[in-house]
Amino acid sequence: MDCQSSRIFDMGMTYDHKHDQKRLISLGKRIKAIRNAKALTQEKLAELTEYDPTYLSMLERGKRNPPFLTLCRLAEEMGVTVEEFFKGLDKADRK
Repeated sequence: MDCQSSRIFDMGMTYDHKHDQKRLISLGKRIKAIRNAKALTQEKLAELTEYDPTYLSMLERGKRNPPFLTLCRLAEEMGVTVEEFFKGLDKADRK
């Protein structure tokens, strides 16, 4: 994969650092795992949060760096705390 295809774009900022990418991917996987555990589809979560399903997909794949308030809204609609999204991420970063 070349540098161009490994870039993550969000709100006018570009993230090239592999460590940042790994963190966003880990966060996205955690969000997806919680969503699945709550038996929510991306479409249903999108409806609840009023976010586009494509945006949620990009979050779950680590292609977007979600703002704090987005994480708050996702957590609220999934019935968890924002803290739940970050549990175990420090261990995932070390891999």
